[in-house]
Amino acid sequence: RRWERPRRIWEGYTGSTNSVIQLRGGRIVLPFSCLTDRRWDNRGGGHGEFTFLGAFDSTTIVSDDGGSTWQLSPCRLRVETPDITGAYGAVEPVVVELADGRVWMLIRTQRGRFYESFSHDGLAWSSPRPTAIVSSDSPAGLVRTADGRLVLLWNQCLRHPYAFGGRHVLHGAVSTDEGRSWAGCREVARDPRRDEPPPPTGDHGTAYPYPTALRDGAIVFTTGQGAGRVQVLRLDPAWLTETRQADDFSDSLDRWSAFG
Repeated sequence: RRWERPRRIWEGYTGSTNSVIQLRGGRIVLPFSCLTDRRWDNRGGGHGEFTFLGAFDSTTIVSDDGGSTWQLSPCRLRVETPDITGAYGAVEPVVVELADGRVWMLIRTQRGRFYESFSHDGLAWSSPRPTAIVSSDSPAGLVRTADGRLVLLWNQCLRHPYAFGGRHVLHGAVSTDEGRSWAGCREVARDPRRDEPPPPTGDHGTAYPYPTALRDGAIVFTTGQGAGRVQVLRLDPAWLTETRQADDFSDSLDRWSAFG
């Protein structure tokens, strides 16, 4: 009910911040992406002269004293882009602490899949590498349930004209082996206005999931962009691994994928 006055801990343009965690040892890790001056006519030198790494880097800032002071990671994580105009690069990362103490970062890219990086302390990070998780150019939601499983929420869609991939459907999957494999991959949210033409401006669809784990093992998450599209939903991870689904169509095709 009472909040301290805001104070600046980093200066620059970040876009959306999609994740923050506190490690078991107490360290707070806040991942974010930061805008650079990189352009096709200012690619950055070295290896960057032979490709394009987008306008953004991903990094982290950490605190060991409950947020009183912060330390910026020296690492700038970059991912090549498939084109040279308007491409973000490595953007809007999310993190989770693994059972072995490492921090796992999933990075939004324009490569048709998430890239990943690992850290032992939240400051030093491995070079980003592609995962097997197909995704649109949209961020992930990643959370650990009360019983220790990982739940991933994301737009498992390939390239479309909008946002390098569809945001009409949000998918969910659950992992019992610290993200090495995933089960479920079911639709957990659909754009409530998916049968309408897309709006002329602004983002739309089911992207930007923000999950929170409940004590009973369920997940509550918000998702959606644009007027009439934001949803707050409760998800039982057990539902993701069910192998049967029934419907009497009393609510038309609302429980099924339909577009246009």
